[in-house]
Amino acid sequence: MKMDKQQAKHILKNTGYIGNEVGVAFDVAIKSMDKLEKIEQIVEQYQFYKFDGFLKIKEVLEKE
Repeated sequence: MKMDKQQAKHILKNTGYIGNEVGVAFDVAIKSMDKLEKIEQIVEQYQFYKFDGFLKIKEVLEKE
């Protein structure tokens, strides 16, 4: 299944990351997709690597 920006955000929202402080930070990062380093920084800071869906989301972001 091909995942796009909306699906990536949908996954984050459904896992409860969007809406809290971490989710807002990640949401902002997703909106500025050209800044992958910022996303990686957020991932490190909030340990998003523990979130399974992130690998797929990162893959989507890298393709854009």
